[in-house]
Amino acid sequence: YPLRFPVCSRIVNENARGCAAVPGENMTDPVVESVEKNDQLIFQLNRLVMKQTLLLNKVFESDVQKRRSSGTTKNLQKDLRAKPTSMPEGSKVSMWKQDPAVKSVPVRSVFLPRTAEEGPSDKHIRVITKGDKKATKPPCPNANGDFNITFEEDPYAFDMGHVYAVVRMVVNMYSRDLQVDWRWQWDTEPGPKRIPINVICHAGVKMNAAYLRSKKLIKFYFFNNPNTGKEVFLCRSLDIVAHEAGHAVLDSLKPDLYPVKKGQEGAFHEAFADLTTIFTILSQFDLCEDIIAHTKGDLRANRYLSAIGEQFAQALDVKEEPDDADNKGDSDERGEEHNSVGRGMRDCNNDLKGSEVKEMYDIGQVFVGFVFDVLCDVFDHERNPRVIDDAECLYETARTLRRIFLVGVKNSPLVPDFMDVSKAMIKACDIVSLDEAFDTKYWKASIQRFQADRELVDAGNDKPEPMLDLDY
Repeated sequence: YPLRFPVCSRIVNENARGCAAVPGENMTDPVVESVEKNDQLIFQLNRLVMKQTLLLNKVFESDVQKRRSSGTTKNLQKDLRAKPTSMPEGSKVSMWKQDPAVKSVPVRSVFLPRTAEEGPSDKHIRVITKGDKKATKPPCPNANGDFNITFEEDPYAFDMGHVYAVVRMVVNMYSRDLQVDWRWQWDTEPGPKRIPINVICHAGVKMNAAYLRSKKLIKFYFFNNPNTGKEVFLCRSLDIVAHEAGHAVLDSLKPDLYPVKKGQEGAFHEAFADLTTIFTILSQFDLCEDIIAHTKGDLRANRYLSAIGEQFAQALDVKEEPDDADNKGDSDERGEEHNSVGRGMRDCNNDLKGSEVKEMYDIGQVFVGFVFDVLCDVFDHERNPRVIDDAECLYETARTLRRIFLVGVKNSPLVPDFMDVSKAMIKACDIVSLDEAFDTKYWKASIQRFQADRELVDAGNDKPEPMLDLDY
């Protein structure tokens, strides 16, 4: 305790100056006796300091819990933050941890803390064979509840496990951030019962993937690579699966955005989906380690993190997408500008500014670039390899920024534009700082700086007109 030595030395010196031994008397050294008494006093003072510290900690923790349960932090639910009395069981599933074109990241197994059933499926997600053009039989868990299917053994059953794992990871990630038992847009009834979202992994031959609200469905297609003649399965890309799951998540958070297909509001759906891909990658610590190894801590050094849909882009690299019916949306996919048709790879590490773009996907990339700018900036600010490993710093920084972003989206208007969300992110810094340790002042300034640098207010210029409720 810091009080001990200065207090002890001061008292000893003062008592020593006032004490003198009387000749001929049999008595202990007054200085020694004074030191012993002072040691007892120091011990009592230290105990008092400990009691005061414990009392202050208890009061502080009580105040934090009170704020969490109040409207100040309505995004955090106290009852769900409590540790469960027993840990949930779960399933081990093998998956592509990156786009198959990223050769440095092989197939790996993940543990999902929720037991999956045949399909795989659970109360939120159901991978189905109806409408699947390749898989005929759903994979089943083994006696331990795991899906140990190898790609070589049955590639289509493996695809179903992989897609389930990615969608489950997205739902788990955002459920933890908001501390909620997840509800899809159509889960309007009170109580624990949920209507799962259906997923088709091999829906047919087409350069496309789509989320359809009216059918409670996500579906992925496959096509022949015009350069190699080999089939490309979009469901095998973590990037694309997480992107489509991001559309479904945002539809749950901001359902009024769903029918908007123009301007910043329409582009925000695409931006949110792309950012879901980035945040899903950064929610996996092994991938954070891989990113640091490839970039040496400079997140802009290569496209490992910022590129989305590498394999899709390679298939379109030489031969442009033919403009025929096979590559356009079906009748149940009206509003196909929100499908993944022929867009190939998008780079979050871009230099687009609001005043330079008109097309909806480019408008969305302005906001994605804005968030990526903030991520790179605050990571550089928080980075200190002498104190914390770079991969751990990246993992924690991304988690904090993801929560700030999600709370900002949650607290923005029903149909937000880019400035609405970015301003809400600044306010969200104070909410998230109740649970996360970061330089709040710097992070707020970073968001404000890149708001201006990216010219968010000018992106798209024209405000969107009300549109019909179209699926995509």
